[in-house]
Amino acid sequence: MKQLHGLGVEVLLGKPVTAIFSDGVEVGGERIQSYNVIWAGQECGPAPLVATLGAELGPGGRVKVLPDCSIPGHPNAFVIGDAAYLVDSASGRPCRGCRKAHCRWGAMSRR
Repeated sequence: MKQLHGLGVEVLLGKPVTAIFSDGVEVGGERIQSYNVIWAGQECGPAPLVATLGAELGPGGRVKVLPDCSIPGHPNAFVIGDAAYLVDSASGRPCRGCRKAHCRWGAMSRR
């Protein structure tokens, strides 16, 4: 947290994200303008908000993503972690929602 604050990042804990817009978010009824929205919610599986994205969902309500973790048709919108459904192109099997996969997903989405 200290490192994020040092970078000028405001972290809001314990407040629900109620809407996401192209120019920001609504958190706990307050609209916050932003060019970038990074939402890191602690959930078991995808949050109900995922279903409101309008993206194609895979098993367990996870968003189907491309190999770079972007949403098909939305090259600047990424989903990683428990909310993403990514199929390994080599094996044809879904990537497991584990720490190793999450680290790889994070690295891919930074590119």
